[in-house]
Amino acid sequence: MKPICNEIISQYDLVIRKYQYLRSSYYLDTNNGRYLLRKAKVKKEQLEFEYEVNRHLLQSNFENISRIYLTKKNTPYAIYQDQLYVMQEYDGCEETDFKDSIDLNNIVLI
Repeated sequence: MKPICNEIISQYDLVIRKYQYLRSSYYLDTNNGRYLLRKAKVKKEQLEFEYEVNRHLLQSNFENISRIYLTKKNTPYAIYQDQLYVMQEYDGCEETDFKDSIDLNNIVLI
């Protein structure tokens, strides 16, 4: 298993109980719940915008949205070796198979 970087985790206010690395993301079980930690492929400004959209949707009673977990410095990303990382709530949901017509129909219904 790929070890988790303590320099990234120390930027968040949580304690990891266990974790799993799968498909370029860390799935974390923490004292504050379950989270997904992933490398961001966009710039800081885009992440800040995504956080504001996320926050607005949650305040507007959209329920099926994963919250972005802020760092100790109240930023929606952690920085390690000039790379940005984002942590979001994870509820064990399944991935959508875009080749499966049933999955696609379910997306359209949402």
